[in-house]
Amino acid sequence: TTAPATTAPATTAPATTAPATTAPATTAPATTAPATTAPATTAPATTGPATTAPATTVPATTAPATTAPATTAPATTAPATTAPVTTAPVTTAPDTTAPATTAPA
Repeated sequence: TTAPATTAPATTAPATTAPATTAPATTAPATTAPATTAPATTAPATTGPATTAPATTVPATTAPATTAPATTAPATTAPATTAPVTTAPVTTAPDTTAPATTAPA
């Protein structure tokens, strides 16, 4: 004998919402790590092999000769100037001859 299948009606539990909770703010005390100083480290000097650049030669450049055309200034001739002849009047000094004086003997 087989019992007939039985199906239980579906049941839905009512939704439940928990009240929101807010945790109080917590502030951790400030912590300061002690200063740490790393010991100075000096890298050993490294010297690369000397490098020589190959010589570069610039080809010589020659500017073409430039010749300015000759310029000739026109001749300038000043007109001749003649100073007028000036003649001084002849002056004659009066004759100043002392009379002869004879001392007594």
